[in-house]
Amino acid sequence: MAITEKDKRIIQDLAKRLFELAELPGEKKKAEMWYAHNSLKRVRPMILIFPEGAWRELITEKDLLTEDPFCWEQEHLLRTRLYYAEFLKDDNVIDRIIPSPIVINNTGWGISEDSTSPSDPAGARHFNPVIKTEEDFFNKVHKPQVSIDWKATEEIYERTLELYNGILPVEKRGVTHFWFDNIDRLATWLGLDQIYLDMVDRPEWLHSVLNFMLEGMMEMLNALEKNGALSLNNANHFSYKPNPAVIAAEQWDPDFVRKNIRDTLEKTRGCVIELIMKDTHTCRNQPHRLSEWVRIAKEEAEKFT
Repeated sequence: MAITEKDKRIIQDLAKRLFELAELPGEKKKAEMWYAHNSLKRVRPMILIFPEGAWRELITEKDLLTEDPFCWEQEHLLRTRLYYAEFLKDDNVIDRIIPSPIVINNTGWGISEDSTSPSDPAGARHFNPVIKTEEDFFNKVHKPQVSIDWKATEEIYERTLELYNGILPVEKRGVTHFWFDNIDRLATWLGLDQIYLDMVDRPEWLHSVLNFMLEGMMEMLNALEKNGALSLNNANHFSYKPNPAVIAAEQWDPDFVRKNIRDTLEKTRGCVIELIMKDTHTCRNQPHRLSEWVRIAKEEAEKFT
């Protein structure tokens, strides 16, 4: 499907805005602060926020104006970066590089979860067991096998280059991060209740199953590395996470937020620390809570520079 001139114009206008913001002197200063911070040099405590589940309340479908699915994804990426720069204003450094994915075919584990979902999109799911006996696991589950589709990778890369028309740099990227979540994945196959029972009733079997899954994950990562599809993700690292319930609470309480942050900074005085607000599944459709949290955190952090 050919990209319309309207979609191109929308993407390129957003890209120009992002480029201009990324060129501001403050972005270079933030990057230098992160380098110093991650070298364990004393700067003020660094502040990050990840809206995660709350993004659907910050950037809604009606905010996205492109029609082509490929452009829609690019528009969402650009608008999230712009939202950081224009509204959240934490210590995230604006990234001007547009990632173009290395296309990876993955056979998966050979089994699918069976879950019951609530009507609320943010609600908890119930996992119905799809593995019911000890034999079921090794009969149904196999280690993932990966292969790289370089032809499709190049096609996406060329299309992305054409779309951005030199305004922003485009870079091929493979896997940069992943969930090493074998116990979580196994819980979706057995059910949460059964996982707890197995810890008591058949721990040796549970150990053998998790060891099998560990081997599968490592073999998959080794294959990605061997094929040049495992990309570096060493720009920074994260540590302290405040309780995200303050963002999702019935009432927004900035005084409590300030007291909580100040208490943490007092206890870590003299340390190299960053505050990372994440797992924010909702902001109660009040986006100002996120930007206010950043503002309060920065104000308190300045006192501990």
